[in-house]
Amino acid sequence: MKEFRGKTFVETLVVDVPQTFPPVAEGIIFFLMLGPTSPFHINLTFTFTALVIAKFFIAGPFVVSTVARRFRDIKKSGINLTARSLGANPFQVFTTVFLPMSLTDIAAGATLCWSRAMGELGGSLIFAGVIPFKTEVLPTFIALDAHTLTNEALAATILGTTASILALVTFKRITLKREKV
Repeated sequence: MKEFRGKTFVETLVVDVPQTFPPVAEGIIFFLMLGPTSPFHINLTFTFTALVIAKFFIAGPFVVSTVARRFRDIKKSGINLTARSLGANPFQVFTTVFLPMSLTDIAAGATLCWSRAMGELGGSLIFAGVIPFKTEVLPTFIALDAHTLTNEALAATILGTTASILALVTFKRITLKREKV
């Protein structure tokens, strides 16, 4: 992790903002940026790609923040400098020091990312829409069926809640194992 001017601003923009961004605002912004009136002449609305973008924008920073913290800890320990002094190039340091020492954190971040993506609604609903078997996901299905409280909506709610709880328990187990080591 190189130091550079404006690093804190970039990290805030790339990691912190998406984690706290209102998902409905995210959906509107992506709709305007990548929709039918896009200044980039790209229309991704109501596509699977739009669904992936919406979920990744909200959930991806959970992996980045978790792994970045671990990389900082490794860098503070100086083990990367030891590897460099023994002749390892930056790529070798990354693949033989940073990655192996961060596997638990990568797994924990991915678990949090998946759990957060499971519940993302606003961006998916506005930017990707709800097209059955194409862009429909559990949160959008539940939101559209909630007013009638169908058995399907209740089942989807139980399924989504169970999956999120399992992901959170997995995250806790992974991080507790790391702390014991």
